[in-house]
Amino acid sequence: MLQHIVQSSNGTRTQFLGFLGVPGRPPRARRVTRSHGTRPDGLRLCYFPRGGGRHDFSLTSLQSKLSPREVERCEVITRNWIRDFVIELQLCPYARAPFASGQVRIAVSDAAAVKAVERALVQEAALLIQAEPTELATTLLVLPQFYQNDFIRFYASSLALERRWEARDQGRSLVLVFFHPLHVYAKQNAALQRLVPVDSLDYERRAPLPTINLLRGDQVDEVVATGKSAEMLEQNAVRLSQVSLEALEMRFQRLLELNL
Repeated sequence: MLQHIVQSSNGTRTQFLGFLGVPGRPPRARRVTRSHGTRPDGLRLCYFPRGGGRHDFSLTSLQSKLSPREVERCEVITRNWIRDFVIELQLCPYARAPFASGQVRIAVSDAAAVKAVERALVQEAALLIQAEPTELATTLLVLPQFYQNDFIRFYASSLALERRWEARDQGRSLVLVFFHPLHVYAKQNAALQRLVPVDSLDYERRAPLPTINLLRGDQVDEVVATGKSAEMLEQNAVRLSQVSLEALEMRFQRLLELNL
């Protein structure tokens, strides 16, 4: 497990990943897809692919046994999260354009085990790779039954998925980034098992439903090469620190209060 100690306004943090969805990563020669890791310099990076095609890949993939109403609910919750949380809080400067252009695909799966999630990832990866980058920017695989209430098991499962992904030699073409409603950054002197956010920055990696973001590897490298990751890290830390934990929690919970 890659770890990097960084300083935050609330003390020392053991940092594990990036944001929607780029994890910090080393150069291509040493590429890893571990979204719970960081680059050797420990920098997080916000990234949302850009593009402008005419095909609409944004419709939810009905690849599960969930009812149409359940699938629709998951899709709407996820779209609201992108619009009302990620974009509104300015956590990712690359999110607005592809989201508004319908270039963000949201696929909902009933997968509840690592092997089933892997199958769903392979299916969505094939679609993303075959599509032109200007038509389909990124895919969010939403997994409402994949350890939604257990971040520890979700985290352990994500490591297993990353190993399987590397074994498939997919790491050079697509990157996986993981989000969870109970995500916490590992922090010194903090009881991870309590799942209580110590500071607002934990909400940088929280989504209302367990979600895996599939990103194009070459676009990730392009963004990392700009050297803006440190600036984005600081901006997110500042923005989230300006919002109280109570306000963030209320905003986050409202995403789940959806009646269709």
